[in-house]
Amino acid sequence: MQNSKVLIVIVSYNAKRYMQECIESLRIKLLPGSYKIIVVDNASTDGITQWLSLQDDILFIKNEINIGFGPACNQAVRATVGTEYESYDIFLLNNDTVITSNAIPIMTEYMAHHEDVGAIGAMSNYAGNRQEYPVSFESTEEYIAFGESLNAPAEDAFLEKVRLNGFAMLIRRKVWNEVGGFDEDFAPGYYEDDAISMEILKRGYSLILSRNSFIYHVGSASFVKTGTNKLSLDHHELFIKKYKFDILNYVYPCGAAMSQIPFKRTDSFKVLHLGCGLGAELKAIRSLFPYSEVYGIEKNPTLFSIAKATESVYTSIEEAKSATSHGFFDLLIVDSNFLENISDADKESIAQMCSDNAVEISILHEYDDFPFDDIALILWDKNVYSPKIADNLGNWGIMSSVYDNDNLRKRIESYNIPTKNIMLISDDPMLRTAAFIMFPALKCELPPIVPYISAHFGRLPVSDPAHRKAAELEIFEKRYNLEKEFSSHDAFIADSELEITVNRDCLSRSADILRLINEAYKYGKTENKYDSAHLTRLLTNDWNNCVYISAKDKYADYGIVGFSCYNRRAMNQICSVTSWFMNEADTIRLLETSKGSCENENEAASNSIRILIKGNANLHPIEDYLIGGNITTEYDIPFDYYSSPLPSMLYTKPFHIIIFSLLQEDYSAWETNSEKKLSELFQTLDKLTLNTPGKPMIILLLGYESDSEVSGLPDGKLAQLHSEINPIIRDYAGDNIKIRTINITEFIQSRSDFDGSVNVFSTRVYSDLVEKICAYINAEF
Repeated sequence: MQNSKVLIVIVSYNAKRYMQECIESLRIKLLPGSYKIIVVDNASTDGITQWLSLQDDILFIKNEINIGFGPACNQAVRATVGTEYESYDIFLLNNDTVITSNAIPIMTEYMAHHEDVGAIGAMSNYAGNRQEYPVSFESTEEYIAFGESLNAPAEDAFLEKVRLNGFAMLIRRKVWNEVGGFDEDFAPGYYEDDAISMEILKRGYSLILSRNSFIYHVGSASFVKTGTNKLSLDHHELFIKKYKFDILNYVYPCGAAMSQIPFKRTDSFKVLHLGCGLGAELKAIRSLFPYSEVYGIEKNPTLFSIAKATESVYTSIEEAKSATSHGFFDLLIVDSNFLENISDADKESIAQMCSDNAVEISILHEYDDFPFDDIALILWDKNVYSPKIADNLGNWGIMSSVYDNDNLRKRIESYNIPTKNIMLISDDPMLRTAAFIMFPALKCELPPIVPYISAHFGRLPVSDPAHRKAAELEIFEKRYNLEKEFSSHDAFIADSELEITVNRDCLSRSADILRLINEAYKYGKTENKYDSAHLTRLLTNDWNNCVYISAKDKYADYGIVGFSCYNRRAMNQICSVTSWFMNEADTIRLLETSKGSCENENEAASNSIRILIKGNANLHPIEDYLIGGNITTEYDIPFDYYSSPLPSMLYTKPFHIIIFSLLQEDYSAWETNSEKKLSELFQTLDKLTLNTPGKPMIILLLGYESDSEVSGLPDGKLAQLHSEINPIIRDYAGDNIKIRTINITEFIQSRSDFDGSVNVFSTRVYSDLVEKICAYINAEF
């Protein structure tokens, strides 16, 4: 059967470079004549509208205001009514994506052969809704190569879901028309794809995830998603108000329950799920066990009304009993919430419906909000210890030790790990009680938690494939037992022939340093958690002196056991951490060893663009979003462009890019002596252009001007000042090929774009600002 044709709907909002890459990938990867692209632009300001208007193969709609994602998609589809494209299935695609060759053809082919399918979603590197492969590469090309190589077995290639992420979603045109498109109450974004998923299910159509369809997603390029912002929270509440339930409680199948199903993939068996919700488990079982028959009971009328359209669901135990025969079910899944109001008669009916050999699996909601990520060490009662499970958990850095009636207090205290990060698993109530009395923060749990631990970590990318943490624990416990033979810890250390080395090649060991820092964060020993980009910025900032400490003795080579980062400009310790198995005396010894070792300057990657950011500390989001270069920061509070109480590298070190803020901080100084301030301003500009070594590009950040539509700000006099001096600065910059200017005003749309001041902005403004900076850098380099 020939593949259906698709209308590729893309909503544009700035992100020019990403949009162009997205369009180009469609042109290269898709068969001509199999698709039509339609783009709706939501009032972009970065020049993308001019480019789109020149593309002959694109249907282009330009909006004067940002109407949001859902309404723009609806607008695009409506525009094709009455045209040759009105029968095309609809493929929603984010503008910050790059497709692979087979992604869309696989989806359209499957939909063409399955009339009951309403929508199909793709996999990605960044998607949410468990539509992500846990991969991380350095380039777009590597992501595409990964996607092109996917070849999941046929039985695992398509999975039924309760909802789909809208970043890359194919919707049958007939279904789109029935549903009426996106609910525009969720504009500008968040939960609109959840709502349309519910509407598709309610009409009896299934939602499918295509695991061989991979689409690279940059993520957050045009609409910054923090996951906790006000809009997301508001629209979560809006969804609950509209649908009368919280989708977050029903969207995913319980991994712990799925892992306990005792049947083979080829077995035939019948399942009854008490409290099936929207049917997430039923859909997952049907996907993974194609010869199974799945049934559910759901008492909540709202959930039942949605689930019944795609599942065999009953409203009560008696209804299910009437519809089935004695001993009908082979597997019983029981949601613990369902049991709250169940009678003895109901229990008897359930027993009659199940065969004599039926297996029962419980979904325990007491673990819904359990802090699994806090677990660092599991202390197993020897009676419940599972070497296989312990070894598997080692893939995520979870250490396992077996308790066998030794001194529990001394044992736990010796680990030097906060007790909130240690879990004791035992079926002995006396042992659990004793442990809790000694260590109230210790997690004391029964064996039924084990599949929930495994399921939780099984959904996360493997973080310790070499089982480094398990090896560390093995060495630690060996040392712990040996030390008992010595009179003191110092005597043991002296005998161990401990060697400590201070090293400066931090970039080459950044992965190990990152693990050490985030381990310390997990244990509450440092305030900040880092990612690789953040750590790289730390290591390449010229003002930071960074060292790592390695150690070895006659028992083992421990590798990196400490890290220190000290900012010489502000004269403060940014980060100082040591490994978990270093006790207090060893930690002091390490930190003393590292002192005085921070006199030389940091190493830096010579092939990277060197960037200096100078201005008020409010500019730090620029540093957070600007990825790909070595960034040195010089933040001052308050900042004055012509003087600073702290030293500067502006005129002593060469940089490729200097981002220099001209956001004013003190209106009174200008009001008192504007001629002097203006003179100092020009002196600063002259010095920047004449005295900065290396002939850098200088990007001047100009402050918000009051003559825009936004008024009534608390420091409006500064905004008025910006409107007077910014034209002067632009004139100056126009005569110098080294200078570029960026006016904050062009990114301001309303008062909500400010965070209490004309010099402090919302997340979106900083994101757009960095996009403009990147455009300048890409054009130059």
